[in-house]
Amino acid sequence: MDPFHPPEIVVYGTSVIALSPDLVTIELGVVKEGKSAQAVQQETNTIMAQVYKALFTQNVHKDSIQTIEISIYPQYDYMDGSQLLKGFIAANMISLQTTDLSNIGDLLDIAVRNGANRISNITFRVLNEDYYYQHALQSALHNGYQKALTIANRSLTPVSIKELTAANSTLYKASHMEYSTSSPVPISPGKIEIEAKVEMIYCIS
Repeated sequence: MDPFHPPEIVVYGTSVIALSPDLVTIELGVVKEGKSAQAVQQETNTIMAQVYKALFTQNVHKDSIQTIEISIYPQYDYMDGSQLLKGFIAANMISLQTTDLSNIGDLLDIAVRNGANRISNITFRVLNEDYYYQHALQSALHNGYQKALTIANRSLTPVSIKELTAANSTLYKASHMEYSTSSPVPISPGKIEIEAKVEMIYCIS
């Protein structure tokens, strides 16, 4: 054994914390087609005004709503190599955040009943995720150290510790859904998993 280069071992410590989400972001809005660009844009704006008004009746604060897309673009048909203008598609989309996960279904229903016809994403998160990640990281460090002790069966000197993950509790439950009052989509938050992983190098004394 080289006394100047004592043996080293590399271990990986991991920890996973499962939590119930307490924050949801919903992206929803109105997408319409029509022959006139001005008319179809006006239609989406009018419907979205109704959606806003309806959401406010559900104790949704205006600061929790953000416009994320207002767009209009042409549609074309192709015939005999020629491009023919078919009409226009207009979209008016918003992002809505709430901590009342028990009210998700009601929010979607009332939005749809007032004209919303597109749900782009439903994203569940954990508030204060960094707090929980720090706990997971501590457990991962302990896990790695215990592994190293088991392998070496003697005293250890830490050489380096590298964090391999970062706090991220995002869980996507839906993406680009069409929603209608005749076929409501059940929403289940499920569990959020916050994972921490570290690489640990020890010198065996």
